[in-house]
Amino acid sequence: IIKTNKMNVNCLNIDAPFEVFELFGFHSGKDTDKFDDFKYIKRSENGLYYITDSTNAYISAKVVTATDLGTHTLFLADVTIAKFFLAVLM
Repeated sequence: IIKTNKMNVNCLNIDAPFEVFELFGFHSGKDTDKFDDFKYIKRSENGLYYITDSTNAYISAKVVTATDLGTHTLFLADVTIAKFFLAVLM
């Protein structure tokens, strides 16, 4: 995010397996290439990856400010696009 000033946020559905939370939620992109072996990805209009499986939507944004909080960075961003996927109910 800091290198590109862009980011994507995935909105996971209730069926998302724990492995998705484990990989993308418990690991830092500084230490881990989260997309290295993950096969359910595509690139959005901003050129960054988003998750295609277990996802209801994704939001792309451009960073306005980044504030170093010591253990984390707080990003303030403007939404540039939001895509929602229709779920088929049976």
